[in-house]
Parts: sequence; C-alpha cells; structure tokens
Amino acid sequence: MLTLVRLSAIFEVWICCFLDAARWVQHVWGIEVFTTSEVEAVNGTSVKLKCTFSSTQPVSLQTVTVSWDFRSITSKSTERMFYYQEDPYPPEKGIFKGHVKWSGDIMRKDASITLNDVLPTFNGTYICQVVNPPDAHGSTGETILRVVNKGEAVLCTFFHSGGTVAVWGFKAAVFNIYKKILFVHIY
Repeated sequence: MLTLVRLSAIFEVWICCFLDAARWVQHVWGIEVFTTSEVEAVNGTSVKLKCTFSSTQPVSLQTVTVSWDFRSITSKSTERMFYYQEDPYPPEKGIFKGHVKWSGDIMRKDASITLNDVLPTFNGTYICQVVNPPDAHGSTGETILRVVNKGEAVLCTFFHSGGTVAVWGFKAAVFNIYKKILFVHIY
C-alpha cells in the first residue's frame, strides 16, 4: 500500500513526475567484444582475425548477428565486408570476394573470420561488431592488419661463442641452430 502525504503542491507534482518517469526507465544491456589489436600476415597467406564476445543474455544461433567492417589505411570510410546471421554471408563483390571465410562458433562466443590469400590492399583496420538482443549496445573490436611481402629483409644478429655473425633474415623465416650451424628456413 502506497500512502502519499501532501507536503505541498509543488512537491506532490515533482513526486508524481518522478514516479511517472521511473516507469519508463528500461535496463540497458551491454555486450563486450574482444579482438587482437594488431596482426601481421605475409602476402598470399591466410590470417585469422580473432573476435570473441561476452553477453549478459543467453546466446543462440537465431539471435546473434556479427558484422565485420573494413577501413583501409588510405580511407576514413568503412565498408561492410562480412555478415553473419544464422549463416555466414561472405562478400559477393569487391576486393574481399572469395577471400573471407567464417571461422567462428557462436555458441562458444567466437565471431572470428579468416582472410585467405591476403593482398597488400587488405592493409587496414577490421572492425568486429556483435549484437545479441537485447544486448545491442556495447563495444566493437578493432584489429589492424599489416600485410608484408614474402622475403622482406630484417637484420638479425646471431651471437655465437666464437664471435658475432650478422644474418639477413626474412619476416617469414625460422632460425634453427643444429651442431653450431645456423639454418635459415625461408617460407
């Protein structure tokens, strides 16, 4: 039982307005998206752009939507390059046609994609957004992709007990030492 005591006409109007406004306040849900901040890939290879999320609501294949947008290093505008809603919708035109594959698992809160046969034009920022109603508002995740050429030289210094040896290596190389011999595997 609610009893209102009239203290003054102004106070009564204020209380009534406050109670009326409180009826219309709704809880705002949030969703958090997590991505790797920066990824490097060799031109012509595949790279996974990881995106995971947390939601205050139960996750189902019918409610979650995922969108990936791309902003190149030469542009301020973004373009939609992938969409998921119950099924993956890779791009049917543009520079990403035939290059994007769904790698996620909604039930495990994974919204990752894989870019195949990456090109230098793929350099830029990738934005992952996940919606799980009523979790519609929240953060987006951004990953900067840097595509490097195979064989991009990097100076590596190898210290050996007999002295110092300078070796020209590559971004896509593995250095192994076996019986005091340095092996460089170029990929």
